[in-house]
Amino acid sequence: MAPLGAGIDSFKIEGRMKTAFYVATATKAYRNAIDDYFTDPGIYKRNIPEYMKLLQMASHREFSTGFYFGKPTAEPTASPAPYTRTHDYVGIVLSYDTETHTATIEQRNKFSRGDALTFVRSNGENFSQSAKDMRDENNLSIDDAPHPCMRVFLRAERPVARYDMVCREVCKEPSS
Repeated sequence: MAPLGAGIDSFKIEGRMKTAFYVATATKAYRNAIDDYFTDPGIYKRNIPEYMKLLQMASHREFSTGFYFGKPTAEPTASPAPYTRTHDYVGIVLSYDTETHTATIEQRNKFSRGDALTFVRSNGENFSQSAKDMRDENNLSIDDAPHPCMRVFLRAERPVARYDMVCREVCKEPSS
């Protein structure tokens, strides 16, 4: 039985000692899952991989069901599980110019031309694109956004909104 069908009235999203990016992606995943469930439980079931993909973007430990299905059978380990992530939070959208399709982004962590970026939309579907045609406040072309709180102007392939988050795909280490 789905948690919503079990009479759960609220969810606790861990936020203490977490980044704004973690809280935003977890909140969006749960909000989308709840809305989909109440629209049609079939839509909810089909979209579970998308919710999980969103949750995996932010730094996290391995997921578990906790005590939901009873007492865990695995023995606790002496050292905590390592954190994993697929994306780094690199900025937040301050504004979007509909005529030039340009997003003004306040940089939070370094990103560079050619990086695979994902816009995590507060409302609407997330989308990914390559960082191209990056410009600074003097309208000069730049290859990197290395300075905290730097304003970067970037052509967005789809409309974005104030407070949408921007993240960079983390390079995956080659398997040995």
